[in-house]
Amino acid sequence: MIFFRLWVIFCLTMFTALTVQAQVGDPIFKEDFGSGTAQIGPEISDPNFYTTYTYVPTTPQDGSYTIANSTSGMYTGAWLVTGDHTGNPGGYMMVAGANGSPDVFYKRTVTGLCPNTQYQFSAYLLNLMQFDGIKPNVTFTVTTSLGTFTKNTGFIDNGLGWQPYSITFTTPPTGGNITLQMTNSSSSGYGNDIALDDITFSPYGPTLKPGINNSSAPVSSCSAADNTYQLGVTIDPSGFHYTDPAYQWQVGNSTGWADIPGAINSTYQLHQPTAAGVYQYRLVSAEAANITSAQCRVASAPVTLTIKSTPIAQASVSGLSTICYGDNINLMASGGDTYNWTGPNEFTTSQQNPIIGNATEAMTGQYRVMVTTAGCPAWATVTLHINPKVTVAAGPNRQILHGQSVQLNGMATGEGITYHWTPSRYLSNPDILNPIATPEADITYTLHVISAAPCAMEIDSMVTISVYDKIVVPNTFSPNNDGVNDTWKIAALDTFPNSITQVFSRYGTLVFESKGYPRPWDGTSKNGKLSTGTYFYRIDLKNGKVYSGWVLLVD
Repeated sequence: MIFFRLWVIFCLTMFTALTVQAQVGDPIFKEDFGSGTAQIGPEISDPNFYTTYTYVPTTPQDGSYTIANSTSGMYTGAWLVTGDHTGNPGGYMMVAGANGSPDVFYKRTVTGLCPNTQYQFSAYLLNLMQFDGIKPNVTFTVTTSLGTFTKNTGFIDNGLGWQPYSITFTTPPTGGNITLQMTNSSSSGYGNDIALDDITFSPYGPTLKPGINNSSAPVSSCSAADNTYQLGVTIDPSGFHYTDPAYQWQVGNSTGWADIPGAINSTYQLHQPTAAGVYQYRLVSAEAANITSAQCRVASAPVTLTIKSTPIAQASVSGLSTICYGDNINLMASGGDTYNWTGPNEFTTSQQNPIIGNATEAMTGQYRVMVTTAGCPAWATVTLHINPKVTVAAGPNRQILHGQSVQLNGMATGEGITYHWTPSRYLSNPDILNPIATPEADITYTLHVISAAPCAMEIDSMVTISVYDKIVVPNTFSPNNDGVNDTWKIAALDTFPNSITQVFSRYGTLVFESKGYPRPWDGTSKNGKLSTGTYFYRIDLKNGKVYSGWVLLVD
């Protein structure tokens, strides 16, 4: 946005000088004299351009001009060595040696202007003398159907560099054509040498200060967002104002600016674009009758909305999504600059490709990663299933009497498992966990558990069945907790679940009684540990068979 403090001319009569805040619109024309690799450029060939100076393809003398991209080698020691004001590579400027008479540097006719509209005629001027010399003094002149109006720069001092100068005016009620002119108002002699560049003619009007959500700062968003922004403008209350203002919001494109349909108020609700890119918006304003003409309206500086690409987040797991118990989980993500994972079992990490060791069932579920690029997030998920741990237990060793049967109590856990017992002889069904075994002699059975793919494995467990011809009752044990013979172990007695086992002191007091004998006696009674000595037992199998005798407790 370009702001000038200017003398503004009203009604094209004798002027009243007012200091107001205003700005320009898009140039109706701008003369920057082009550019080139050669130091000296070609003569101006525009038919709308006129000058009383003679073009020379070298250092200009009084009354001549050249087009150059540098003053290097021209009046070395007297002139400044400078390039043009525009700043383009090889940019040209007009370089003139002024005469003493009020001759014309630059003259142009502009046609078809809007009625009752303010315009600005401006240029950048440079005193080429390094020191002293006659100082240039340039008169800006505007001629309309109502008369001729002027503004003088005053003497342009040495060492100021490129300086902007301008005149503003209002067109007649009928609009029409005007003539713009810059003339020399200094004398000839040593000095009065000048460079001209960026001669511009533009609409001129109120100061428009645009913003997004009441801020002039650039705004950024992510393409996946669904934001709405308010474009607005502040108009300087102390500056120039249109009598009947009209507005039009525009969006920048590859060729310039395009009107936004329906955006004809000083504010506009903008739904953000979905495609990533840098978008610029501005407000143009003019008198209502002139708003559709680019030659009549001023334009605000642009405000910028940057839409950043939302990353394409991807999440996966190395291998299959079914993970075997105890294996590593290798999560992988892509598409961004930073990553944040969350998952079951309170899992979190900022690693892109984390590895979770020793997988368990608690890790089954959905893993979610937030992928971020330039502050824009996206999410992706991957769902994992952790196969449960495969376990097997054939159960405790068993004792039976010859001719008895016993049920094996195998256990197995896992997903997609099969199991069987070996050897299969004497078993009611080797393919179930709890077959009935009726062995003829001592035997060891192995329970095999096999899991299916992708977690194929086999584990096993063994159980031994001891077969006795009769119940043998030990007559001594030592309940001293040394791990050796601490209990009264009676083989195969537990196979008689209805049996009653009783132990008495020498005085006939009952100190122990058990049905079925699920746990061997440890030499205690309900009152605590018994003293060493001889005790008497009676074992009734409830099948007509009764055993009795004595048992010795020793240390």
